[in-house]
Amino acid sequence: ALLLYRSLKIVHYFWGSSEPIAQFIMNQLNSESNEHKCLTEKAISKLKLGSWPGNVRGLKTTLTRSYTLSLSKYIYDKDIVLEEFSTKTGLTAENQFLNEIDSFLETGKFPKYRDYIEKIERKLLRQALVASKGNKKRASQLLQMPYTTYNSKFLALSLDESTT
Repeated sequence: ALLLYRSLKIVHYFWGSSEPIAQFIMNQLNSESNEHKCLTEKAISKLKLGSWPGNVRGLKTTLTRSYTLSLSKYIYDKDIVLEEFSTKTGLTAENQFLNEIDSFLETGKFPKYRDYIEKIERKLLRQALVASKGNKKRASQLLQMPYTTYNSKFLALSLDESTT
């Protein structure tokens, strides 16, 4: 599977088509979940609008999110949320996070563990709540955690439901 994944990355690099990679990722997701979801033509068209060259991880993240949020066997264009780039850095949130970790390693200056984990938890809990349109139960399912755990973390971090 790794060889095929790398081959698809090369195909994408030379021909610029994210469709074969998207189909490969969908096959993986279907296999892992024992479901059979598929992308509509409009969803594929929307994926082509994304900036994927050299960013297979970003494509996989986008498809995984859409796959999880889709309640039907089809993933529609409305289910595809293209990663937003920071206007300051020009990076996606995932790449900003990875760059931040790299800078800790390079400089040797690490933040307090608990503070950093809390920052990540806050962001993750909020994003799941936004993605689930304010439904805490659905947000907990998106994060694959029990509702009681999600709710207790939500309360412990003093998050406000109006952040959705």
